Amino acid sequence: MSDGGGEGPGSPTRDLATTVSAVAAALTAAATLVIVPGSIALYLRLQDQHLPADLGVVVSLPSQFLIGIGVGYLLLPLLVIAGFAVIVLLVPGVNEPNPKLPAPKPLWKDGLLARTAGWVITALVLFGVAVATELPSLFFDTAGPWWVIVPTVGLAVTLWILASSVVAAQKQGPLKGLRERIPAIELACSRARWDGVMLLTFVVVLAAGLPFALDSEPPFWSFAISAATTVVWLALSEPITRKYEARPLGLPAVTMIAFWTILIFLPWAVDFAALRGEFPRATVCTSDGGRFDGVLIGETSDRVYIGEPVVQVVAFVPEELQRVVEESLREAGDDVILANVFEGVSFRRADAVVVNLENRTVVDLERLVRAAKAPELGFVRKGELNEQKVPARDAGIDLLRPRSRIESNLPALIDLLLTRAEKDEGDQERSNRRISSVPLDRVSQIFIGGTGTCPAVLQQGP
Repeated sequence: MSDGGGEGPGSPTRDLATTVSAVAAALTAAATLVIVPGSIALYLRLQDQHLPADLGVVVSLPSQFLIGIGVGYLLLPLLVIAGFAVIVLLVPGVNEPNPKLPAPKPLWKDGLLARTAGWVITALVLFGVAVATELPSLFFDTAGPWWVIVPTVGLAVTLWILASSVVAAQKQGPLKGLRERIPAIELACSRARWDGVMLLTFVVVLAAGLPFALDSEPPFWSFAISAATTVVWLALSEPITRKYEARPLGLPAVTMIAFWTILIFLPWAVDFAALRGEFPRATVCTSDGGRFDGVLIGETSDRVYIGEPVVQVVAFVPEELQRVVEESLREAGDDVILANVFEGVSFRRADAVVVNLENRTVVDLERLVRAAKAPELGFVRKGELNEQKVPARDAGIDLLRPRSRIESNLPALIDLLLTRAEKDEGDQERSNRRISSVPLDRVSQIFIGGTGTCPAVLQQGP
């Protein structure tokens, strides 16, 4: 006859098996969160910067890049959100989950649609509170400072609480009983207790703060998505916490809350990794005197991966301007190809062309315009500007400026040219920028965060 020890419910052996299973599941989930979403984020990051972006490219890049993105930009932010979710949902209650977690009653006859209506209204209220963060931008040239945004959100939450208190106080009439049926009202009315304050604060921070994590000036629709995501998390948390209300701080309860929180907010973390983790500008100097300007994809123990710059400019300029043009464009993060004659020049990735109109014998303008398939910036000396307007227009030159402007502020003119071309003609199809893999033993110096000047290499005599 069994004595019930060793294998029964609550026994040390069963608890140990449950713990091991939960730990193994957590490690598997963490590995999945690192590799799969990290690959998606890397793909989106490459695509955003017009670098080669397909499954083959992502797989061919070193796995360290996926791990770095997955851990730094995905797993850690998600663990922070999941950690706060566990604290807010499971810690406040005395041997029970947060008692202020709302569970709506149906608005009319019982059913899924009726219960969903209460959460939809809650999402609309949270959207209104979140949009309050954009109100300061109406009075500032950019997004308002934090010391203006925080009081604005506080005012919106105060109005929410006051309106909810009025509705909750109704004992008869059309508003009777809405407190129990609409979670937004119940949530706002729970501010009298610290567990309710924790939950209310966390929900507001999620709805209003997630868009700002992705963009310093987020669009309005992003707040609608953040409000909907927060409400989905809030709605799913209630049945999960009730399932584990006997042991709210046990490992199964903590694991389940963390798992569902991470799963719900995973798309936000992927977008964060893709949009906030831009590749830094860099210059890689090689021992043979070569250089690679562009964006740094990453570095391994034996190779450096660098992508070509965003904008490539082909410049037909006189010798005395070549250094000025090259340095100014590289400082702006653009690639530059200097040329004296038209023959042999590749416009495969050309985004703009700068051409000297003072010497028409060097470049056949009509042939250049047809071959380049990119907007052209022509320049002449100031005294010849008027007489060159008609020939430049007939040749198809898009922008004509005096030579002094080229010498003083060429990057701004390139930006103007590209903006005008995009507005008038739409996005032009360009070949993807290439990714160069440079052996580390060939690298003499790396400048990260901007362009640099590579040291000259002395040529050895025979």
